[in-house]
Amino acid sequence: MIIRVTRQDMAGAEHVEGRVYITVDTPMYGRPRVWMGPESFQALRDVVGQDGEAWCEVPPEQMQREDRPVPPAAGGRPSGKAAPAELVDSENVEDLDPPGSLAGTVVLVDVGDDPERLFVIPANVARSQLRTYATLLHAGTYRDVLADNGAVETVVAALGRRLDERDEDEEDLEDGLSARDLFDRRVAEDASFSAEAVFGEEGWREWCPDHRAATAGFVSGSAPRLWERFREGDGGWGIDYDPVDRLPAADQDRILPTLQALGCEILPCPGLDQQYRNPDRDLAARIDAGEWPPK
Repeated sequence: MIIRVTRQDMAGAEHVEGRVYITVDTPMYGRPRVWMGPESFQALRDVVGQDGEAWCEVPPEQMQREDRPVPPAAGGRPSGKAAPAELVDSENVEDLDPPGSLAGTVVLVDVGDDPERLFVIPANVARSQLRTYATLLHAGTYRDVLADNGAVETVVAALGRRLDERDEDEEDLEDGLSARDLFDRRVAEDASFSAEAVFGEEGWREWCPDHRAATAGFVSGSAPRLWERFREGDGGWGIDYDPVDRLPAADQDRILPTLQALGCEILPCPGLDQQYRNPDRDLAARIDAGEWPPK
């Protein structure tokens, strides 16, 4: 789910056993409590301190929702069950998308190789996801991973899973060694890094962002009435294919003005789809220099 974080949300942060918890307001999910690592929190605090707010993606396992019925998670398949009454009644649904509710939000828009799917992603979410992705994809050593806090946390989490599943004969993984200790050791050794080696051939979901899910998460969480009105099912299939409901590109002439009425600034971003598929080697540097996304 993609959430909006303000200075007030950050001021109420709680630090508990190596995690940082914040509670945020969302139009669809009430006031969920979400957690993140200290490095992600520091990066988020820097952005919020500068801009006053930030949009960020939170994995479902890092979110504690209010104890009330909610629609399917972003990108999930419809369950076939009736939606909660509060979301069926048109008057209540209209209240979810008040004009100006997304004021100041810059969204990147692209159609890409799939002519049926419209991508709509907050600019700061895309910058964060793609900076981390590009860092991991093109890093040659563990020291290179240090260039991005999100990349560090992603790798440390993967190393933690390896420690939990380690074999007794793995001499470099002695008892009591934490995932961060192992990461720091490999940085000090200037050890070579390969994302495929760290995450495994089938572990791509752990480090490759999904711009389909980013679109679904942002729109379903921040403009649920628009989402329910325009979304279509995903008819794709395959062994490693995860279906994600979409906004149809054919309706962009109605979708984009609706987002503008909510206060969004629409920024066409040709090539957004391709960057999510295979980010350029210099993308992180261009993001840092303010050259991406192009104005």
